[in-house]
Amino acid sequence: MKKVINLGVTVASLFLLAGCGSSNSSSKNSSKSSDSNTHVVKTQKKKDRYFENNYLKLEDFTLKITKTSVIPAGQKGNDYSKKPIFAIWYTVKNTSGKRIDATVASSVLEASQATKSTDHELDNAIAPDDELMKTQSDVIKKGKTAKGAMAWELSSTKTPIKVRATPVGVDSTVGTQTYKIQ
Repeated sequence: MKKVINLGVTVASLFLLAGCGSSNSSSKNSSKSSDSNTHVVKTQKKKDRYFENNYLKLEDFTLKITKTSVIPAGQKGNDYSKKPIFAIWYTVKNTSGKRIDATVASSVLEASQATKSTDHELDNAIAPDDELMKTQSDVIKKGKTAKGAMAWELSSTKTPIKVRATPVGVDSTVGTQTYKIQ
C-alpha cells in the first residue's frame, strides 16, 4: 500500500513540476510576446503621427494644408504687419470627438528660416483670411471638417521656410516640411 501511495505522490509531483516548467516557458513566451507587442505598438504609434506631403496626422485630428502664399506688407491678407508674411490655409478634421477647433494648428505648427548661423524662429502673424477668422474658433464636431488659416512674419523673402509639427506635450517633432519662397 505504501508503494502505491509513494508512486501516486511521485506521479503527482512529476505533473506539478511539468506544469511549473510549462508555466515558466509559457511565462517566457508571454514575456517575449509582450516585448513583441510593445514593439508593434511603438511602430504603430509612429504611423499614428506624421507630417508629410502637406498632411498632418495626430491622435485627435488631421490637418491638410491646402494653400500657401507669401503676402507682402500692406497687401490684402497682410494689412497689419510691416513685414511680409508666409500664410497657410488648411482644413482640420476632428477624429476624436474632443473639443477641437481650427486654431489648433497654431498650437502644433512652428516655422523658422535659416540664417548663416541659426534657425530663426518666426513670429506668428495675424491670420490672413478675415472670413475664416470669424469661424475658426468654433468647435468641430467628431468626423467633421473646418477651414482655418495662419501666418508667420518672414525674416527673409529669399530663404525657404521650415514648418515643424510638434504636438503639445510631445518632446519630439512629428515632421518638418520646407517651403520655397517664389
